[in-house]
Amino acid sequence: MAWDRLALNNPELQYIEVAVSDVPEAEHPALAVFDPADAGFAARITVYRWAIELRADSSRHLTDLLQDVLTEQAGVFLGVAAHDLDSGYPRV
Repeated sequence: MAWDRLALNNPELQYIEVAVSDVPEAEHPALAVFDPADAGFAARITVYRWAIELRADSSRHLTDLLQDVLTEQAGVFLGVAAHDLDSGYPRV
């Protein structure tokens, strides 16, 4: 749902895959990463579930944090500031 709202307002985001992984690589700790399209692979945002869940102290905080993280990564892809994509950013 968080991604759907961003993609609805920014049609170019429909070409990005969103994936969920449990934990980031040890040498690159992050809440999420953006991988640009390369050699026939679509651009992808990978969200690290455990990293986000560990930082959230309630289900509402989890929802807000996830929305912020996806907004930030979409901004990386589009080359714009996160607050320009989502007027509610930042939530946490």
